[in-house]
Formats: sequence, structure tokens, C-alpha cells
Amino acid sequence: MPAVQGTGFTYAGSLLGLIDHFGVFVPPGRTPEEMRGIPDAPQIRSVSHDFLQTMGVRLLAGRWLEPRDEGGAPPVLVINRSLAKRFFGSDDPVGQLVHLDGRMDLPAQQVVGVVDDMRQARLDQEPVPQFFVDYRQVLALTQARQMPASAQERLAFGFLSFVVRTDGHPTPMEQLVASSLTRQRFYTAVMGMFAAIAVVLSAVGIYGVLAYAVEQRTREFGVRTALGARRRDVLAIVLRQGLLLTGIGIGIGLVGAIVLTRYVEGMLYDVQPLDPPTYVGVAVLFTAVTSVASYLPARRATRIDPMTALRYE
Repeated sequence: MPAVQGTGFTYAGSLLGLIDHFGVFVPPGRTPEEMRGIPDAPQIRSVSHDFLQTMGVRLLAGRWLEPRDEGGAPPVLVINRSLAKRFFGSDDPVGQLVHLDGRMDLPAQQVVGVVDDMRQARLDQEPVPQFFVDYRQVLALTQARQMPASAQERLAFGFLSFVVRTDGHPTPMEQLVASSLTRQRFYTAVMGMFAAIAVVLSAVGIYGVLAYAVEQRTREFGVRTALGARRRDVLAIVLRQGLLLTGIGIGIGLVGAIVLTRYVEGMLYDVQPLDPPTYVGVAVLFTAVTSVASYLPARRATRIDPMTALRYE
């Protein structure tokens, strides 16, 4: 079709949450014993030779997988930036030999390219070390290791995902990205609802406390006014009390939020748990809301008639 710019396929497409490993990954200068059981073991991704280009991944060094990298060709792979940084450091990984599964008695695979990171499991998870192998070479590798046919097909094909790049807007990909954040959006909606309730309750609470305080200090405000206190002085007294309560509440809330960040970290996307703009924004919002709630009782206090206040019991 004229509108199609590129196509490809992979085992377990992006953002589906499916990952796989292929034994023990052994980079140059390391042994299988050293690499066994490491927490960030590289993930294998079986792909067609044109999958990475179709996905728009940036080539950082070396070359792409090519049609000539078929099952009988010398085994090669392309690694992502996280893998290159983690296992090669400042060395150039292109041209170096690695073993994918700790089988040092079998031919090694040559790194022919390095691509930028691509989020594969979920959009809210940081990229992890990965390498990409042509599906034909995955079949050859599994056959050489005499793996069961079911295991060969699962690693090479598994849950096939096809990608197509077109001249138009890739709406299905946008839907896939949106679906990967469904859980975070639900949590955001629920937390937003509770936050709105908290704001309303805070405003009502501040208003109630200050209204009661004004009622209790009616005689005092009358005396102040009779002795020459101006309305703005009385207004400042009440507002100062409201802002003091607000400051104490915000301070306790910020400390509690910082302590509890590790429990909500999994619910956040693209926001750091200790995000300064978020904390400042919430503090400013509550200050504004409670200032309005404080103003109403304060305004009432300025309208107290001195003679009525002096006779108040």
C-alpha cells in the first residue's frame, strides 16, 4: 500500500508487559558464574530485521539487523543503550562477542549495533537492558541447543505482534500507549477525587474554627474597636490566626507526604515522588483556599458593634 512506510514483527510487542530471558548473558571478560542470578539480566527480543526501523528507534552505533542475518549466517545481535552502559561501560560494544546463554562451548554472537532505549513492558517503567535477535537466528540458536520445538517456537515467535508505519497518524499505537496507563489514570482519578474532598473539608474546617473563635472573642474585638482599633487591624488578627492554622496543617501534610512517597511511587507516571513543583503547587492551593475561608469570619469580626460587644456575655 502506498501509505505504508515500513512493517515488521516481534515476539511480544511493546507495552504488552511480556518479557523473556535466554539463559545467562555473558559479556566479554566475564564468566557464566559471575553473571548467573544478576538482578538486571538482559531480556531477549526476537524480531524481524526491519522491526526496529519501523518502530522509529534511533540507531546510536553500528548497523541494523539486515535480511542477510538469516539462520545460517554468523550470529549477530543489536543491543540497547541500557545494556551497552551496564555491561560495556565506556567501551565500544560494536564488534565485541557475547554469549547469550552461558554456553561457552557454542559460537558467540557479535554485537553489530546499538539502539536507543525503548520502553517494552510498561510506559511508567524505566528501560532495562535488552538485545534484539533476528527471529531466524533465534530458531537456529534454539535448534543448536536442542531445545524442545515448543520452546523454539515460543522464543522465536510466541505472541506475534505486527507493526506498520504509515504516512497518517498511528491511532492504534496511541490507544496502546493510553491502555498501558489505565491503572495510573484510575489511581489519579481516585486520588484527585479524594484531594478535592480534602480541599473542601479543609476550607469548611478552617471556616468553622475561625467562626467559633470570632464568636468567643466578640467582647475582645468590641473593646479593641472602642479603644480605637481599625477594622483592618481586627481583620489582620483573624486572618493571622487562620494562616497560622493553615501553615501548621501544610507543614504536617508535607512531612507526611514525604514519608509516604514510597507507597505511592508505583501510581505515578512522569512525576517524581519528591517533585518540588507539585509540593509547592499544593501548598499554594491550600493557602489560597484557606485564606478565602478565613476571610469570611474575619470580615464578620470587623462588623461587630462596640456597644453590642461590650454588653455581650
